[in-house]
Amino acid sequence: MKLTRMNHLAKPLIAVGLMAAALGYVSLSYGQEVSTTRTPATTPKYDNVTTGYKIGGNVVLTMPGGTTGDNTAVGYSAFTANTTGTANTAVGNSALTSNTTGYLNTATGYEALTWNTEGANNAAFGWQALVNNHVAYRNTAVGNEALHNNDIDAADLGNYNTAVGWQTLFYNQDGASNTGLGYQACLNVVEGNNVTCIGANAGPSSDVTGPATYIANVYGQPTTGSGNPLVCISSDGLLGTTGCASNGERAGLVRPQQVQIHDQARRIAELEQRLSRLESMIGKK
Repeated sequence: MKLTRMNHLAKPLIAVGLMAAALGYVSLSYGQEVSTTRTPATTPKYDNVTTGYKIGGNVVLTMPGGTTGDNTAVGYSAFTANTTGTANTAVGNSALTSNTTGYLNTATGYEALTWNTEGANNAAFGWQALVNNHVAYRNTAVGNEALHNNDIDAADLGNYNTAVGWQTLFYNQDGASNTGLGYQACLNVVEGNNVTCIGANAGPSSDVTGPATYIANVYGQPTTGSGNPLVCISSDGLLGTTGCASNGERAGLVRPQQVQIHDQARRIAELEQRLSRLESMIGKK
């Protein structure tokens, strides 16, 4: 009974072995791959080279250069110029190609951070995200062509920016601490600082000097229902409904205004009384 069971299990294994032999498949060692003719490969399609590993003549897995480690590079021409940069990750064709001393950068996508040389702590995810960044640091770009022109002049001014969306903050060059969320948000910001744009196409029509905040699809839109409270903003930018004045003015200004109006009314009443007495004196004469 046991022998019958073994024969039953062995038949499919033998069949698989015969099929593999007929098709020319062989056991592979590291750095080799069978040819497309289904015969044992005499020349590996990809193998160890001085810069990493090739497929079809193109380097796709790079041994990160330089004297430091903790770098990872996958993709044609990815991370090929590094000297002392450390803790970088480049995934994609020409990702972080020009990086030399920049560190703690993450680039995922075709030409993501491709011209970065010394910039540090940048994160780019998407086709040509932060592609022209040279030395600026601590920027985050998520989306195709997000922060595309950032630091294109290598002035080291376009720092601390965050862009999420296709072509978000596309033309930003020297602006810092800008935040864009949405398709082409903050598209026209070039040198402005502390500009925030929320929503598709949100932002100024031309460059501005911040701080400034733009929210799409708000102006002229009625709210539904009744009893909606006013919204006011604190000095640190916090939105809220408590403490807002009924007329939309800051709550702290309502009391002084009331006192001022009362004083003006009292003075007007006194002037009216004086005018009345003067008219009486003139009439008697």
